[in-house]
Amino acid sequence: MDLFQADYDRIAELRKLLERYEQEYYVLNAPTISDQEFDLLMKELEALEEQYPDRVTPDSPTQRVGSEFWKEGKLGRVSQSEGSTFKHRYPMLSLANSYSWEDTLDFYRRVHQ
Repeated sequence: MDLFQADYDRIAELRKLLERYEQEYYVLNAPTISDQEFDLLMKELEALEEQYPDRVTPDSPTQRVGSEFWKEGKLGRVSQSEGSTFKHRYPMLSLANSYSWEDTLDFYRRVHQ
């Protein structure tokens, strides 16, 4: 097996894992991994898809935005046009994950500029 195939197989594996973990979290309300572990897997998939852009597909977990809903055993999405919109009084400056003190300080600096 060449290196490319190993990476392609890992992309497929990560997608299956992330979909399972999303179902456990959003549908079953019984996550089996921490948010940080999930985020690390997502970042690994994002990095591989950046390295192999021809492997990015519309159904990849990296291409989803917002809440996911499971319908009849299949993952479905509600488009923005189907939901209502809300204008925030103050702009949402960051929804990025932070797992270190430096991340928290960076967020604080952005908010208080």
